[in-house]
Amino acid sequence: MWAVRNVAARFSERYDIFIVTRDCDGKIDSTPYVKIPRNRWTERPEATVYYASPSDLNSKTFARLTEEIGPHAIYLNSVFSKVCTRLLFAQRRLRNRQIPLLIAPCGELAAAAIHLKYFRKRMFLFFAQAFGLFRFATWKAASIEESNDIKRVISVDVKISVAPELTPRDILPGFTTEEKPKKVPGSVRLSYLSRVTRIKNLHYLLELLNVIDAVSIRLEVIGPADDDRYLEKCRQIADSLPSNIDVDFIGGVDHESALARVKESHFMVLPTSSENFGYAIIESMAAGCPVVLSDRVAWSDVTENNAGWRIPLEDREAWLKQLAECVSMGHEEYLRFSSSARNFAVKYLLVDGPTTENQLMFDSVLELPYLKG
Repeated sequence: MWAVRNVAARFSERYDIFIVTRDCDGKIDSTPYVKIPRNRWTERPEATVYYASPSDLNSKTFARLTEEIGPHAIYLNSVFSKVCTRLLFAQRRLRNRQIPLLIAPCGELAAAAIHLKYFRKRMFLFFAQAFGLFRFATWKAASIEESNDIKRVISVDVKISVAPELTPRDILPGFTTEEKPKKVPGSVRLSYLSRVTRIKNLHYLLELLNVIDAVSIRLEVIGPADDDRYLEKCRQIADSLPSNIDVDFIGGVDHESALARVKESHFMVLPTSSENFGYAIIESMAAGCPVVLSDRVAWSDVTENNAGWRIPLEDREAWLKQLAECVSMGHEEYLRFSSSARNFAVKYLLVDGPTTENQLMFDSVLELPYLKG
């Protein structure tokens, strides 16, 4: 959802934006949002939003909404979510079916991601292509790697536009690294900021911690679980760890609370096996947390900018060595890395290139002439 919010924030003055979404956070948390009107259009500062209840998540409703709006293009921020699949099938109900589509898989077509619930996803893609649901689609890739994923899974002949993910204008304005907790050699506070799901490899991190020599390690697992069996596996591993390793499963919390917790951590660790962009990564660096990442993320330049480390996922020894260095690091050295992470994030957020590239992409789909500014 952050990707959609950031598009609206950047382009609300250039385009009229209508957003159709659930009235809750999804299957992980089906509790409806408080004080949000459902099943009708609601005016927001940067977009007009339709919060659909579960009974309204159907192709008939989406066809009606499309007729009401008369959009010049439809942007789908997923391939497999229920909202997006129902909206795709809704296009068959329309009298005028030639509405340009822009589909952003958001990492869903990466090899590690597509193999989760593989048969179900392949069946949907088969029927979608058989019914011509992608006929007027341009596919949005956040990177060349994702472009290759789209070609591998969908077709080498599809139209693809490569444009980076958009970020907020700033994260934690006014923050300074003086707010970080003191880093004592032998002790460390880590955070894992992501969904608890098999593809993110939390179990791998927990198993690594078991062999790290440390006085004290505290890990906060911040994020909702979308697989109860996997969550239970991770809890069992955490319960088996030595007493000097404290693992706290925080669960899903609101955005501000999550950032507040990350600020109290020294490092953010994410050994994911697939990541399209990773808003949690830029948010963690903005909170002065150097990041320890797998090589399956797009952030290839964090190491050279002293904002963190990007380590081959299969290189267990390299992971153990880096985590050990994080544990043994003293406060002065830590503050240098923390400041570098914060500065890297601030500079990244100020870059205008992603906005320009996304504007070119949207204008192309809308068949608009490019207008600077």
